[in-house]
Amino acid sequence: LYQAHGEVGGDYYDFFYINDHVWVSCMADVSGKGISAAFLMAGFQAHIKALFHQPLTTLSEAVISLNQNVIDASRGERFVTFFICKFNNKNRVLEYINCGHNPALIEIKNQTTWLTATIPGLGMIDELPHVRVESITIPEAFTMISYTDGLVEIENSKKQPFGEERIAVV
Repeated sequence: LYQAHGEVGGDYYDFFYINDHVWVSCMADVSGKGISAAFLMAGFQAHIKALFHQPLTTLSEAVISLNQNVIDASRGERFVTFFICKFNNKNRVLEYINCGHNPALIEIKNQTTWLTATIPGLGMIDELPHVRVESITIPEAFTMISYTDGLVEIENSKKQPFGEERIAVV
């Protein structure tokens, strides 16, 4: 489900298969709001799709290319927080990179693991520091939740934000 707060926004999520046993999921958020954030995200999404239609694109190669794409497109005026993961259902390994985005979480049998940021947001700096791919072996069925700041910042009638701590119990 994607539901923009306004008419358009810079949030993005996707899920697609690379082959019969590997899928990719990603979540991103452009800094700022409105049509310019939406345009930057549209280009970002197209770049992701193009990268993974090439054979053997690694997560680190994708993130390095996407960082340059954001720098070129935004000329330093915006950045993108980004979470991307790749799951191989044969060996049950989930690889991920979190580029300054809200931490995704994995839940297995009521045990929660947060997938926290490993590098800065895309477009924040010209050259990313060592792009480290984290991995976790998942032996059985699991639930993964990824989200943007819109979820954790939404407030109830008492002006209390939803917050990250409530996500694990949803």
